[in-house]
Amino acid sequence: MPQQLASKPGPHRRHRSTYEPSDASSFYFSLVAPDAGEVVWESELDGWGEGKPMQRSEDDKGKWELTVDVPWAGDDLEFKFRVDGKWKLSPDYPTRKTGEYENNYVHIPVVEVSQPAKSS
Repeated sequence: MPQQLASKPGPHRRHRSTYEPSDASSFYFSLVAPDAGEVVWESELDGWGEGKPMQRSEDDKGKWELTVDVPWAGDDLEFKFRVDGKWKLSPDYPTRKTGEYENNYVHIPVVEVSQPAKSS
């Protein structure tokens, strides 16, 4: 049975009480869907709401791409793809169940920025 899109809060969402501000980390996401007319990347970043449209790659071999700025570090980001209106997981990313829903996820590492040495 195809999974239906959820509207408003549901058990597929992980809730964050606060987002820790940091320099946004850019992450590249891709999905191969050669027959798709539209691919949208959905995540907990916007509460699984509107999502971000992906762009077909220039080589037009069915790859869809998107770079996303993630405003926190040291935690995971859950996401999923919506292909022509239907939820799709990618085999290229790990998955986990959150409640009754399965999502892809990536770990957002903490990146230490070195400070320039002080001159005396």
